[in-house]
Amino acid sequence: VSKDSMDTQGYELEIMKGAEEIIQKDVLAIATEIEILSMYEGQPLFQDILSHLKDKGFVFAGYLDLYEVMENRVPVGLRAKEFPAFGDALFLRRLEDIPKLCSSNLERFVKYRKIAFIAISFGYLSYGLKALGLARRIKLPADSGGTRETRAYDVFLDALEQAARNIEPLFPPIYGVPEENRPKSPPPAPPAWSTL
Repeated sequence: VSKDSMDTQGYELEIMKGAEEIIQKDVLAIATEIEILSMYEGQPLFQDILSHLKDKGFVFAGYLDLYEVMENRVPVGLRAKEFPAFGDALFLRRLEDIPKLCSSNLERFVKYRKIAFIAISFGYLSYGLKALGLARRIKLPADSGGTRETRAYDVFLDALEQAARNIEPLFPPIYGVPEENRPKSPPPAPPAWSTL
């Protein structure tokens, strides 16, 4: 998976709008340059891209790179944190929206596995494992898997999923979360700091 992003000098949102039909049907992830502070006159900023992609079924996964600019130029010995200005961001398709993109169980299975591989490649392991779990629940016809065993990414995903199943399910305590807001599914949440 390439970690290069769409970098078109402020036209990223226009390109996304122009490719809306393809994005809506086939795209599972978008890596794009974003600007928090305006670099080009009239350009859409990060919040515009965030809003647009949210409306199209994507979730902001995180920054791939984030660069700061100085409000006031100071000598080297006085430099510290500055304001975020621009960088690259990753957006992933919402997993709950994938069934709407698919006309068959096989297509849904493949899309879940592809987005799992993309998410894991960028370091979003829990999102990838969730997608793999959704793929595993799909019932496929016996004749649908022909070349699956020979694709390197499928071999990798199968091995990773097996390794994840072999890990002891230990969870840290949940501090500062009221009992009624804690996860109810197994394993039971440990006591909060306030109840210790």
